[in-house]
Amino acid sequence: MGYRGAGGPPPPRKGNFGGRPKPLHYFSEKVKGKSGPEAKILRPFKIFAGKQDIPIVALDHGSDPYSCYIHAFALKGSLDNMVVCPSPGEDDPPCPVCIALNKRAFWNGVLSIIDRSKWSPTEGKNAGKVYTDTRKLALIGSKSGPSYEELGRKVKSWHGYCFDVSRPEPAVGEDGKKDWTGSPKIGLWFPVRTMSREELKTEFEKAAVGYGMPVEEFIEPANYDLIFKPKSLDQLKAIAKDIAADLSAVKAAQAAQDRDGDGGGDDGDGVGAAAGDDDSSAISY
Repeated sequence: MGYRGAGGPPPPRKGNFGGRPKPLHYFSEKVKGKSGPEAKILRPFKIFAGKQDIPIVALDHGSDPYSCYIHAFALKGSLDNMVVCPSPGEDDPPCPVCIALNKRAFWNGVLSIIDRSKWSPTEGKNAGKVYTDTRKLALIGSKSGPSYEELGRKVKSWHGYCFDVSRPEPAVGEDGKKDWTGSPKIGLWFPVRTMSREELKTEFEKAAVGYGMPVEEFIEPANYDLIFKPKSLDQLKAIAKDIAADLSAVKAAQAAQDRDGDGGGDDGDGVGAAAGDDDSSAISY
């Protein structure tokens, strides 16, 4: 199949983010790389609607998830950019990113998990290589918070608990709009069994080596106080400046699309999906 006109064939896909650039701002943890210490991105765990029985293992001790307020946004073509908001309270002055996005940050409960699903890149030097047993962050939106609090009380301790995760298709209203309320991006978790610490160490020893972390650390939750440490005011101002410039470019492109009658749609997995399923409030002055 050929392509006519100046557009030519589709551009090559880059990275493992559905052809989009890697996020510019994300949460990471230190691991042992080939040439020394390096930062490994902790991707948000989310599944597409209709997926069923995705196996995961929870790593947090006790039943109470960590929580913080997170800004999630697109920037320069990349999705799932995330930074912690240092002033989440309604009475707190908005941070520079709050102002740039004109909205407050999302509240998130946080759990560390090992995603046991398998995936393979289709292009690049690692095409065909199978990846599995990946450390990720499950970010729980405020609407889903109560159900996970209840689940935490039932399991008593998340650590070593195995779940099968499914995400139902959204309900469709009479107006044709999709209601994503019962279809959270992290899915619905169904307990399967528990694994002892020794079982975890044996099961994930190989994955830990590939990840660059001792297995004793690999089966523990992320260091939340470290990875969610807010950026400095100067760093937030620089990010806000980039967001403001990018939003201006996006609005200009969207205006051109609207003039041509080629606007986009929303499948429920758009910007902000990484940081919960709820709309944060716009800032009023």
